[in-house]
Amino acid sequence: MNSFLITVKPDNESPKLGWPMKSLRGLARRARRSGKVTAGWRFRNRKDASVGDRVFLLLQGKRGPAIVGFGKLTSEEGRTRRGTWRGIEFESLVDPDKEVLASKDELRAIKGIASWLRTQFSGVCLPEQIALQLSDLVLGRRPRRLGIRNMTRINTVGGVLEAAEGAVKLRKHFARERNRQLVVCKRNEAIRKYGKLFCEVCNLDFESSYGLLASAVIECHHTKWLSNLPRGYKTHIDDLALICANCHRALHRGDHTINSLRVVVRAGAS
Repeated sequence: MNSFLITVKPDNESPKLGWPMKSLRGLARRARRSGKVTAGWRFRNRKDASVGDRVFLLLQGKRGPAIVGFGKLTSEEGRTRRGTWRGIEFESLVDPDKEVLASKDELRAIKGIASWLRTQFSGVCLPEQIALQLSDLVLGRRPRRLGIRNMTRINTVGGVLEAAEGAVKLRKHFARERNRQLVVCKRNEAIRKYGKLFCEVCNLDFESSYGLLASAVIECHHTKWLSNLPRGYKTHIDDLALICANCHRALHRGDHTINSLRVVVRAGAS
């Protein structure tokens, strides 16, 4: 699966090449109501693009760079005076006046992405390492509102009437350092070896269950407790296991290893 970057420039900043923001806001409202929305987009790369490939929408201009949508390629395509276009089925699309999926600072923290954020074209194929990091950042996360809301009120009928949540608190704690790149390598190894991502305990196929969200929701478990490792210990990729959230939580109860929990889970499923 390839990953592509498509771009949108506000029409008030680029009258000739820009996308009408009113139209984009309308698409975002439809996506919020129905969960998905499809639109045609200028697309430069045709030879590497296949149905189902992942697509990220990059907002450029004064408020960018920021990711404001993601989805996948459909079978629809065509040509206009301004070039070729492809159908994009957006699984998440937000109003850039109100929220983003990934901010300027978050994007610029991805190593090697700088030149891609300045691209003048839509439909450029991203390098695998950048695509994986972008997937980790964007897929499965809730939109980040361009503002602060510190309080959420929930009203119910009977029982608990309302509950105040969301207040900001400062907490200090020590955390064990983890190498994110090692996790990315582990996922890449699994895809190269098996052609998919699956839980090493219960065998859940993430691609079949979550589609584009697969790499964002699969979790990486350290088979050796970091708290027991000596300072400076070098974690090997074989010390990691790719698992689902349920199995991960069960493992952290401390009663099982990967192998023993696998026996329990698969015996229960038979």
